[in-house]
Parts: sequence; structure tokens; C-alpha cells
Amino acid sequence: MKKTMAWQTRDGRHELRVEIELVTERHVSADGDALTVPCCEIVEQAYIDDAPEAGCLTMLPEPVGGAVARWGRIGLEADRLAEYRRLRAEIEAAPEWRAHQAAIEAGLAARRSHDAHTARIRRAMAE
Repeated sequence: MKKTMAWQTRDGRHELRVEIELVTERHVSADGDALTVPCCEIVEQAYIDDAPEAGCLTMLPEPVGGAVARWGRIGLEADRLAEYRRLRAEIEAAPEWRAHQAAIEAGLAARRSHDAHTARIRRAMAE
């Protein structure tokens, strides 16, 4: 699943684009063997005229030239930031992502339970 938002700079000289993608499988090379492994991650990338822009979304402490956030050299105004958040929410609402997050929460709950049990045993053994 991939979501894209694109717009032009104010002077119209450059096309700006942000892509958000839910990746559910990754192709890797294991000593020459091509393998496809399952994964679940959100990959975000910004582009200026089809050239990748380094960095990630950063909120600005105060607006600069109308921009409330930036991505590398790209300034995002409030309406663009709202569109980005809407697209990100659509990606996070995907069933694959929700199942992945539920599995993480289940693992954390099991870890907390195990840690509590270990602490009880250590206290009992110390007495």
C-alpha cells in the first residue's frame, strides 16, 4: 500500500513529493540466494524533482515562512502537514499494520508478565 502527496513550489520551478508506503515483504540476498522475507514497516521518502531528499519530518518550534514542519529542505505548511498526517493515518489503519502493532503489544505484555514473575522469584530467593 502506497500513498503519495505532490505539489509545486510557490514559484512553480520544482515538484515536491512525499511517499508513504507500508512494506509487507522484503527481498534480501542470502549468500547469493534471493529470499523474500515477511516484514511490516512504514517507509517514508520525500523527493524534489524525483531526487530523494534526506531527512525525516521535523516539527519547527515556530513557523518559518509559513512552514510549520520540514523534511530536509522541504517546508510543509499547515495544510500540507494535515494532508501528510491524513495519509499516514490511512497507512496505519491498514489491517496488516494493526495486526503487527497488536503482536508487538502482546509481546510486550508477555515480557512484562515474565519480568514481574522474575522479580517475585528473586525476592523469594533472597529471603
